Amino acid sequence: MANPMYGQNKFDNSADAIIGDNGEAYIKRNVISMGATTAETSLTAAQTGSLIVLNSTASQIQVINLPTVLPEDIGTYYDFCVTVIGNSGAAGSYTINTGGHATDPSSATKGYDDFIGTLAVLDGAAEAAADKTSVLPASGEGTMVLADNTTNANIAVGANFRLTAVGASVIGTASSDVWLCSGLLLGEATGFVTTNLFTAP
Repeated sequence: MANPMYGQNKFDNSADAIIGDNGEAYIKRNVISMGATTAETSLTAAQTGSLIVLNSTASQIQVINLPTVLPEDIGTYYDFCVTVIGNSGAAGSYTINTGGHATDPSSATKGYDDFIGTLAVLDGAAEAAADKTSVLPASGEGTMVLADNTTNANIAVGANFRLTAVGASVIGTASSDVWLCSGLLLGEATGFVTTNLFTAP
């Protein structure tokens, strides 16, 4: 893994400095392809800037855990892109949990911290009165579930969003506003009719 051009730091895992055939330098971004992963994936602050490609098989459940954010890790961010989506809220879905912990800053309890912000929704069908144009989390909702059904939010291929740590996890205080959500959700042809994208853990 190459170091950044101006010394070694925690960004080693998110990008490499590459020397081209003609001696030009450029940066190649780190991409994490979920593929057929069955074990839970726990991201680290050292992977900041990575693009996580959600491309599991259509019948698989995948869980991604965000880290507990230390003060020096504020600004850590990950981009997500959906290229494969399953057919129900249980099988073929992606669950993304925040971190945070009651006593230990080196550990993470799923969904302890909160998401904040708003995700825009582009509907795949003609908009109806019940369709949503945006979705935002409520207090205590530290889990995000992406699936192709209306129990959760019926997400389509091409949805993409960024999660950015805008604050440190407050050890001992649940539901702290830590992870800012921004991006675009694509709804399936049946219409985006639910706000259950964010849930309590």
